[in-house]
Amino acid sequence: MSSEKLQKLDEDIARLDKIIRKTESFTNNEYDYPEMNKDQATGGTQTEKELSNPVKIGKVDKIIMENKKLREQINKLETTVAVLNSTAASKENNLHTVLKSQKELERALAKKVTELKHIITESEKYKDSAFGRIAFLEQTCEKLMRKITVQNDELAAVKEKYSQLKKKIFGTEKKNNKLKELHKNDEEETKTHDAKVKVNDKSTSKVEMVNKEVQVQGIFDDYCYDNIIANLFFLPSPPSSPVSSRCTWK
Repeated sequence: MSSEKLQKLDEDIARLDKIIRKTESFTNNEYDYPEMNKDQATGGTQTEKELSNPVKIGKVDKIIMENKKLREQINKLETTVAVLNSTAASKENNLHTVLKSQKELERALAKKVTELKHIITESEKYKDSAFGRIAFLEQTCEKLMRKITVQNDELAAVKEKYSQLKKKIFGTEKKNNKLKELHKNDEEETKTHDAKVKVNDKSTSKVEMVNKEVQVQGIFDDYCYDNIIANLFFLPSPPSSPVSSRCTWK
């Protein structure tokens, strides 16, 4: 209950108490303890005359009953005031508790706000660092892309060179195969010639043999040159023969 209502109750109790005291003072002074001064004219006191008056008696009884009711009402009001005071005290205690909790919550909130400010500050720092890192990575990516482009160009050049070498090796292989076939034919011709020389013409002059050998040597000089080129490209060498052992660098 508000302080205004409590104040009004206190005023009502004070007013009723004043009425009761005034009434009790009137009855005590004039009826319960009457003055004993004799009235010379009547031979009795004034109070005794009033007490003998029925109207006065009824009026006093009525006042007494009203005072009793007022006292009961005052008691009820005092009880209500006591209850209200107790409730107010309890409410005040609760209010103090709430205020205490509120202060604790305010302190906790202030702590959280400080923590959030710290987190925001650190986030700003990290964001700046992250932006710097991103810029560095973007520059690195650009450099790598340029390097990859250069490497792709170099790789294309190497592939072109490899293709040319492959064509050259293929041509060399074809030439080597022809040389192998020529070498085989020359071997057969040499064997046939040697057989003919031994059987039919043992008396062939030394000059003719030298001339024949010179002719054969000219054929195999070309063969030896191609054979050396084939070895440079790791191609299989032609089969060995008595003539191939005579291949020499010019």
